[in-house]
Amino acid sequence: MRILHFISSPAAGGAEIYVRDLAIRMSELGHKIFIIFLSDAQTINRDVIFEKKYLKDLEESNIGYAFLGDRSKKDLILGFFRIKKILTDFKPDVVHAHLHYALFYLGVYNYKLIYTHHSIRPGVPLFLYKIYNIKVATYVAISDNCQQALEKFSNKSVKRIDNAVNIKRLKPKNIEEIKINTPLRFLAIGRFAPFKNYEMLVEVVKELKNSNKEFKVFVAGEGSFKYKEKIINLIRVNELGDYIELLGQSNDMPGLLNKVDVFVMTSEYEGLPIALLEATLSGLPAIVTNVGSCGEVVEKCKSGYVVEKNDVKSFAMKMDFLIKNEKQRFEFAVNALENSSYYELNRSVAQHLEVYEEVI
Repeated sequence: MRILHFISSPAAGGAEIYVRDLAIRMSELGHKIFIIFLSDAQTINRDVIFEKKYLKDLEESNIGYAFLGDRSKKDLILGFFRIKKILTDFKPDVVHAHLHYALFYLGVYNYKLIYTHHSIRPGVPLFLYKIYNIKVATYVAISDNCQQALEKFSNKSVKRIDNAVNIKRLKPKNIEEIKINTPLRFLAIGRFAPFKNYEMLVEVVKELKNSNKEFKVFVAGEGSFKYKEKIINLIRVNELGDYIELLGQSNDMPGLLNKVDVFVMTSEYEGLPIALLEATLSGLPAIVTNVGSCGEVVEKCKSGYVVEKNDVKSFAMKMDFLIKNEKQRFEFAVNALENSSYYELNRSVAQHLEVYEEVI
C-alpha cells in the first residue's frame, strides 16, 4: 500500500513519535510511506537536534516527507496547492490524518480519510465533527477512554487501536539489574505546558521532603519558555533545587529511562501517553494521576499507583512508600517488564493495516 500520514511536526511529542514508529515499521513491511508535517521544529520553537534525528530515521527507512509550512495556516490557497501537489505526486491508497488541520486540508480532496484522535478532549468545537463525518471513513482512538470520548464527540462508531512503542529502540532493564538506588531517582517526561501540571509535581516534592530526603526528581522535556520559567521560579521559592532537576529535551530517552527508578506523571489530562508506555516497557514502576488512560496502563500491567489529579498528599505518600519499600518497587518493576508486551508496536501496526485494507 501507499500510505500518507499527516502530523504536526517531527518533534518529541507522543503522537509524533508514535507516527514515526508506525511509519518506519510499515516501510519495513514493504509499504510505501509519505509524511506531511504541518510545521518544522524551528518555526514552533521545538528542538532542532531532535528533528534532525527524526528526519534521518525516516530517510534511512526510505520514507518521504514534506513540510506544509507555517505560512499555509494563513494562506489557504498556498496550503491547498501544496497538498494537491503531494497527493498528485505520491498517489496514496490510504490517507491518515493525525490532527485537525489535516482534516481541514485533506477534506476537499476525493479520498476516504482515516482520522486518529490523540487526546481525550475534542480539540475543536463539537459541531465540526458533523463536518468531519462527511469525509472520515474511519475514526481511530488510542485507548478505551479515548474511544468512549471520540464516539461521544462524533456520534460515530470508533475503532480502538491502543498506542504502542517500538521496544527495539528502548533499553529495558534486566530483572537482575533492578536494584535500590540512593537517592531514589524519579523521572517525569513531557513538554512544559500547563496541562502537564508541573506545579503539582513541585508541591509533591515539597510535601515529600518533609518526610524523606533520599530522592531526586528529574524532568525531561521542552516546551513553553514562559511556563518553564514559572516552574523554575516555584522550585527556587520553595528551595527545592536539591530535589528537582530540569534536564531539558533528552535525545537519549532510552538511556535516561534505563538510569532512573520510577516514572511519575502529574498531568491534568492525557490520552494514552507514549512516555508512560516507554517507561513501563523499560521496566519502571509508575505513579500517575487518574487522567485519560494512564490508569488503564498501570492497572493492566500491575506496575504502580494511580492517584486522583491534584491530590498532592496521596502522590507524595506513594513516592515515599516506594523510596522505603524496595520489595514493592521490585515487584512493580518485574510486573512492568512481564505484563507490558500488549503495548509493543507490532500489535498496533497489524491493527492499522487491517483498518487500511477495509478502507480501500
